[in-house]
Amino acid sequence: MPNPFYDTATNKPKFLGIDGSLPTGSPPLVYLPMRGSDAGNNPGTGGDFTVNSGPYTGARGPAEAWLNAVEYSGSGQYFLRGGDLTGNADSKNVCGMIAVKRDTTGAETLWDSGAGQFRIAFDASNYLVFTGKDAGGNTDLSVRTSAIADTNWHIILFSFGMASTSTRFLYVDNTSDLTVTTYNDDTLDFTATEHAIAATTAGATLFNGKLAIWLGIGQTVDFSQEANRLAWVDAFGFPVDLAESPTGTAPIVFATDPTGDNAGSGGAFTPTGTPTDGGSVKG
Repeated sequence: MPNPFYDTATNKPKFLGIDGSLPTGSPPLVYLPMRGSDAGNNPGTGGDFTVNSGPYTGARGPAEAWLNAVEYSGSGQYFLRGGDLTGNADSKNVCGMIAVKRDTTGAETLWDSGAGQFRIAFDASNYLVFTGKDAGGNTDLSVRTSAIADTNWHIILFSFGMASTSTRFLYVDNTSDLTVTTYNDDTLDFTATEHAIAATTAGATLFNGKLAIWLGIGQTVDFSQEANRLAWVDAFGFPVDLAESPTGTAPIVFATDPTGDNAGSGGAFTPTGTPTDGGSVKG
């Protein structure tokens, strides 16, 4: 039977859940991710440990260093939040990370706010397109990557500060990959009555594959600086622990759990169909 602690496909330990409960269904007595800044933190049931001579800035553990994903079938499986995100606001700034592994090609949606107010989606040519509109429905942001039409893991870092063309960044696997169609100095309309992951809010152009999303509305990052990129993805290509926000501010969405739980500040999503655990992001 499959090893619940080790993933032979990626040749590394599996993500065990926030509280270590994924292998057995309940948290263990002791589960120590060994975060350097809080090495005694025990998300298990037995209580925290006292750290002597810490903090251990070099201490890293598999549960800290690697990211989990959700797997969607492309047929009736997606997340929907039937209301606005908690604390959401319109802004000129947005940044984040997407870890994606496609099983099929063509038009697929990764993120949708309202009726395409802010959308991240693959088009029919397999370009990953970011689209943002203002409150009047005018498109002020339209940028894309090169075509991504394979079945490998890809990590996309993006940051758009609409007030200046010098604050727009789009990286795929640590390489700048940005084609601009429209980029206007305007406030983007992020607030919406519905938000969806892996489909439009109407349940169309569903995504088929594995996906993790970190979304920071109102935040920007200068991804042209390698040091900043390394705060998200290490030198081996693996995502680092994004629960401890690289920006210093919690994201509004951090979706890596098949239950629809949102580790960001914006509130949980409701699964449509039954998305499943996609395992660790390989990078």
